[in-house]
Amino acid sequence: MSAQSSDKRIQFGVLLPTREAVMSGRADPSLLYRLAERAEELGFDSVWVGDSLTARPRIDALTTLAAVGARTRRVRLGTAIYLAALRHPLLLAYQLASLDWITGGRIDFGIGFGKRSEPSQEHEFAILGLDQASRMSRSEEAVRIMRRLWRENDAQRVGTQLPRATSQSQAGQRHPAAATVPRCGAGRGRGAPRSSARSVPPPQG
Repeated sequence: MSAQSSDKRIQFGVLLPTREAVMSGRADPSLLYRLAERAEELGFDSVWVGDSLTARPRIDALTTLAAVGARTRRVRLGTAIYLAALRHPLLLAYQLASLDWITGGRIDFGIGFGKRSEPSQEHEFAILGLDQASRMSRSEEAVRIMRRLWRENDAQRVGTQLPRATSQSQAGQRHPAAATVPRCGAGRGRGAPRSSARSVPPPQG
């Protein structure tokens, strides 16, 4: 279901099988493209992709949305969900701003926190040198950092993930987006919020 709505009607989306593409060993990505194009033709409101590095391997989420966005014109393009805690917020801000601009402001950025005490997900954090217990605080901090980077040149005093030397970053500032990047949060396990939704402003020109 789409994260944005301009009216009261229920909206429907399609989850693209990016994990199946890896598990099947299929070399041709055209099925993903055809599914997205067909979803738009049939009147669906959005298409979505999942995210995982090693726990549940799949085609990269943002790369897939960029390719699908080039082949569609109307459907919104979302992550369901994206593990922001595994990424550096400076790079992620740059990627999202670029993606939202390329696709005409159609990005719905859904953030997830994963499940604690699940070995495959703990390993996913460990191989990157991260503590899975901090996944929720890192995700929330990443959103604050991205907001600052999209609005200002200096984000050195936002959270712990950027060194104090980071300033004049220009992350995303060269990529004006057509609309805000909606963000929704989801997670499982103790301490995970049941739901949240807020607007993540894009870079301004």
